[in-house]
Amino acid sequence: MPERAQIFAACGKIILQVFNKPSESVDKTQLQAVADARKCTLAIIQELAIASENDTQIPIAKQAEAALSDLHPAVPYNCYEKLIRDLGELCATFRTIENGGERSSRERVFEAKIFCDHMKEELSALKS
Repeated sequence: MPERAQIFAACGKIILQVFNKPSESVDKTQLQAVADARKCTLAIIQELAIASENDTQIPIAKQAEAALSDLHPAVPYNCYEKLIRDLGELCATFRTIENGGERSSRERVFEAKIFCDHMKEELSALKS
């Protein structure tokens, strides 16, 4: 499984557990999985921003679009900026969960879980 797929798989497995536990009972390994997913998502945002600036196509855009389209089916992802906007929202959710999750809504956490699961599937289909 490619590295990014592994990162999202690990986060997808534990994100609901982390959200539902009191912050003092969450172990560092679980928080690190969420942090890794946030960092990976930030890297994707950076790649999209560079590609948008250079008006080039990049493969990760298709995987991100497929995952986000599951969350927001009514949104036409016809430019990288829309992907960047919604990926940024997921990063904020990951960060909130890392910091104890008190302000993160259950809906946002479920979206992050679905995104992680979908990205794991999309990226697993790619060759390492």
